Amino acid sequence: MALSAVLFDLDGTLIDTSPGIFKCVNKTLEEMHFPTLGEELLGRYVGPPIYDAFRSVSGLAAADAQEAERRYRKEYAVTGVHEVRVYPGIRELVALLHAEGVKLGVSTLKRENMALIGLREFGVLEYFDCVTGTQEGTKRTKADIIRLTLEQLGGIRPEEAVLIGDTSYDAVGAQEAGVKFMAVSFGFGFKNEKDLAGYPNIGLAHSAEEAALLLRRNGLAQALI
Repeated sequence: MALSAVLFDLDGTLIDTSPGIFKCVNKTLEEMHFPTLGEELLGRYVGPPIYDAFRSVSGLAAADAQEAERRYRKEYAVTGVHEVRVYPGIRELVALLHAEGVKLGVSTLKRENMALIGLREFGVLEYFDCVTGTQEGTKRTKADIIRLTLEQLGGIRPEEAVLIGDTSYDAVGAQEAGVKFMAVSFGFGFKNEKDLAGYPNIGLAHSAEEAALLLRRNGLAQALI
């Protein structure tokens, strides 16, 4: 079945949020007298919920991770949210998809209000029909967010949609929600075909231009490239 909707992950897919995330994570760890991290380990903070990352990457106890999450979110809302950039070619890709009438959504584990700020600052928010993220006091999996995005897009069927993302969280969420999955290598997770082994997918794109080609092969965005 041809695609009629494209869903994008946010961090590591649409925009590079790593400078703000890395800075705020290390500031939080330093304030709480935990060891700060190098870039390789900091990269594992991009994708999962921030509480889970403090637990799994830095090994914080549950109570410490809760406090770290609180401090991190406070700092990120003030400084980190502004330290982002759009990946090359992404602005043009979403603009063309939007011009063709393709339904576009953002499905992110990031707080929804922070996602909206980042997309608005870089002038791409206008291209999306909906932005779905997490809310304070609620627990949502990636699959939950994808399903909600499909509902907000007017009840798009899972088989008519593809999620574009950069990590295993995206791949698993897409599989659980029943949508197709396209990986990108310019984010923080998948780097080659070997990394994708075991995850159903329609391909790995190393650039926005390659993503457009993969979409064309799946019956979408005929005017691209």
